[in-house]
Amino acid sequence: MKQKTIFSLSGMGTIFTSKSIKSLILKAIIKKVYQFLFNGVKSKVIVQNNDDYNLLKNILKIKTENIILIKGSGVNPSDFIYLENDTISDIPIILLPARLIKEKGIFEISQASNLLNKKNIPHKIYIAGDIDKGNPSALLESEIKKIEKSSPSVKFIGYINNMKEQYKICTIVCLPSYREGLPKALLEAAASGRAIITCNVPGCKEVVEHNKNGILVPPQSSVELAKALKLLIENKELRNTLRKNMYQKFLNEFTEEKVVNDNIHLYDSFYENNI
Repeated sequence: MKQKTIFSLSGMGTIFTSKSIKSLILKAIIKKVYQFLFNGVKSKVIVQNNDDYNLLKNILKIKTENIILIKGSGVNPSDFIYLENDTISDIPIILLPARLIKEKGIFEISQASNLLNKKNIPHKIYIAGDIDKGNPSALLESEIKKIEKSSPSVKFIGYINNMKEQYKICTIVCLPSYREGLPKALLEAAASGRAIITCNVPGCKEVVEHNKNGILVPPQSSVELAKALKLLIENKELRNTLRKNMYQKFLNEFTEEKVVNDNIHLYDSFYENNI
């Protein structure tokens, strides 16, 4: 490319997790396109997690000096209320904030809810998000109704413009996603002082360190997800330890101010010093 250009990838998407023939074909095409765009002497590409960095470097063969790691888009702590005290009602609320697509683990959390009900563990699961109609993995209205019928503790509450109140009333934020760039929902949960359960997958494991500031479970495992939910529902001391550690990591690594400064430094260096 003749002009200096900085590209930004929020995540590698489901194409790089799917094994379908269509995805394999798209993957081959994307590889060629990315190599053309990102390997130029006047190109830089921003990624949000180490897995995507390594994928570009080792699989797509993008030059190391052209790849920049900046962790997400950040969250302003003042936009959320950090709750010093743990929140738990008679029936704990578990919040899943995500677009309504299969890769967010919606079927898995519904199945995990049923496993908790079999053990007589009171809980409610609120799924906050819109149907992503342009996405081939989007849940259908019929699937949503089927989940609510078969999983009585699960409730779809739709798109919420201001999530502050939802984080305030929940006990646990759970994002059982198959892959992420760097999920802003987890940063918002951290800024709100909520205990977090997510999957040991790219993006999510960039935020959560297992048993230090949250719980990581294998993706697409409703059994392991149910175990983790049971553990945090029943163990207030552990919840408090994890959420407080997560808040400190958030302040150190994921604030909007830090991410903006990282971006400014990159752009200044690139356009002024010819990096």
